[in-house]
Formats: sequence, C-alpha cells, structure tokens
Amino acid sequence: MFSETKSVATIFQRKVSPVERLFIMLAEIESPFCNQVVLEGTGVLNESLWQNAVEEACEANPGSRLILKGRWIWAKWVDSGITAPIRVVDGSNWSGYESDGAPFLFDPFPYKTSHTSEVLLVNGSPPRVIFRTLHATMDGGGTAMWVLDIFRALRKEPLVGAPSTITDKELMDSLKCQTRDVLSAKRCLTPTGRPDGKEPGFIWKRTTLEGKFSKLLPQLALAVAKEARQQGPGDVRVTVPLDLRKRVPDIASTANFTRRIYLEIPPEATIDTLSRQLKEKLDHLVGDPWLGNLAIYIPMVWLKGLFIASREKDRERGFYKDTGTISNLGKLPVELFRGGGFEAQTCFFIPPEVQAKPFFITLSGYENRVEMITAMPRVLASKGRLDKFIANILTELKSS
Repeated sequence: MFSETKSVATIFQRKVSPVERLFIMLAEIESPFCNQVVLEGTGVLNESLWQNAVEEACEANPGSRLILKGRWIWAKWVDSGITAPIRVVDGSNWSGYESDGAPFLFDPFPYKTSHTSEVLLVNGSPPRVIFRTLHATMDGGGTAMWVLDIFRALRKEPLVGAPSTITDKELMDSLKCQTRDVLSAKRCLTPTGRPDGKEPGFIWKRTTLEGKFSKLLPQLALAVAKEARQQGPGDVRVTVPLDLRKRVPDIASTANFTRRIYLEIPPEATIDTLSRQLKEKLDHLVGDPWLGNLAIYIPMVWLKGLFIASREKDRERGFYKDTGTISNLGKLPVELFRGGGFEAQTCFFIPPEVQAKPFFITLSGYENRVEMITAMPRVLASKGRLDKFIANILTELKSS
C-alpha cells in the first residue's frame, strides 16, 4: 500500500496525472467539464456564514484551492491559498429539472489563474446551493468530501479534511493490479439513433424515482440496451465509474480516485447476468491501460486534435466507443447537508458535459427516492428523442 510523508511546511501540490491531463483537455474542448452537486432545501442562504464555512473547509481540503502550474510533463496542481469563491446567482427562472434556465451551470473555470472550485448560492424557490469543481482536480467522491466539511463548518463541528497528495496513478500502481485495461474497438449503438446535425453542447433532464429499487444499475443498463438495439445491428457497452476510496479508507483525498469498468450487454443479457458481470468486474480491479498513461507525454494540441477527430468520426458514422455512461453515486447523507440556516431536502449530481458520449446518467439516492439525471449531446437529443428515451427506460424499471 502507498504511504505518504511530507513536511507541514510544504505547499500542498501534486503532479498532473495522465487521466487529469485528459480531463484538462476536455475542460478546454467541452467546457466546463466539471462536477456539480445541487442541493434544494428550505431556510435562508446567509452569504457571510457560507463564506466563513467555505474558507474553513478549503483550508482543511486544499484540493479545493488548486490551480495549474507548469506545462506538459512538468505540469502540477498547486494550492493557491485562495478560498473557493462564493457567487450569488438568480435561479428564479430555473425549475431544477432541466438544463434550460441555468446559464451559471455552464460557466468555465479559470483553472490556470484563479480557481477550480466554487459555491453558488441560488436565489429562488426553493433556495439552492450548488458546489462546482473542475473534474481535472476532483471527482464526484472528492467533491462530496469537500461539501460535507463545508456543512460541518456551518454547524461548528470538527472538520475531517483531505490532506493526501497521492495521485490516482500512484494509487493504481500501489494496488498492484494483475491485468491492464484493454478497451477493444467496437461499433457501439446509441439509444436514440444517429446524430442529427452538428449543434454543439448537451442538455439534461432530471427524473425523481419514488420507492426502493433493487439492482437499479443492471435494470437501467438492460433498459438502455433495449432502446439501443432498436436502432439496428451493433454492439452495446455501458461504462460504469468506480470510486476507489472504499479500497483505501486510510487515504483521504479529493483527487480523481474514480476508474471505469465496462458492462458488455449481449442480446441475451438479463438483469441477473449483468449483476454477476458487474460484481465480478468490481471485485477484480483492472489496471490503467498503458496507452492511457502515455497521455502525459503527448503535446496538448495533439491530444485535442486526436480527440476532436475521433469524436467527429463517431458522429459521422453513427457509432461510438461505448453506448453511454451510468454513474451510481449511491445513497447520499442528505440529513448531513444542513447548517447556517439552510437544510437540504434533495440532492443530485449533474453529469459532466461529454459530447463524445451518447448519454451520461447519474443516480443518487436518499430516503425512498432516487434522482436520475440524464444528459445527452444535442445532436442525439434533438426532436424530442431525449424525452422519449427517458420515458421508455422508465417503463422498464421495477421498484422492490
């Protein structure tokens, strides 16, 4: 297992890993490419109280204050020492159930000069708080750690903090995976048919599921496959992010500790066979591909060119590297998202914008609810196709 030693006088910093370099590229091509946690609740949003709490939480979680220094193989994330900014924005025209009406969700991060995380206090009914972090510096799990410490500060409780400077590559290397990830070339179907036009950007819709769901991710993957196979012959493969933090509970980090596994969904797949495949892949962690690790050595302009060319090729042929992504964030401790006169009642994660993915679904649960956010590139969501896709997969889900 990886161990760390550092002087308390050392400025918090870490190398930019290959994965984070790819995420920097995406932040420049598909801005903002970030994590966004939205809380809806009751009470008041006292900016002064939030300012103090965010300052304390950023001090305990310096990964929230990172900016990019250096270039290419010498690039690193360095603690700027500057607290993540708080912005008060108008949410009176935003329903909270779709991307329209919330332009602040698409604001980029000045990650080279200013900040890579921020807190939005959204005036409206209901009042909302949004925590935004650049995906190149944090993943969803790391963002949640920072958010929980902000609320601890609001309640005047001791903070947990995340002082680790280990990178995701160092962590993966320390886990001594027996095999390397190999993503075979496939012609994966989209669940809504061929791209229509060239309009950039993506949109998302939120659906609240009532009740308890057993094997929700396999259920959803099978429903997606059913939709995709109606588009014609081709492959169906769903990407599933995996948070490594449960495997290394002694390391507290807000960095990108998420890896991906792939669910291959043949025509004869069932919920039980997908559940077994998912468990097997979760139990047997696979190491990073050698090719992916080379990203740190490739000039950024080349990376961008390769990515854009690949994305355009997929759009033109109507087949993609995978059918889409389903990220299950599990049950969230909404009861802990309270303090400073605000108490959350709902919580959901907005997927990062990835136009190279046919869809991106996030799932998060609390009490007897599941929040499902379905994002899709505009070229695949046009003419009501996103709404139809959501309606069709919902008919396939069964609560327990």
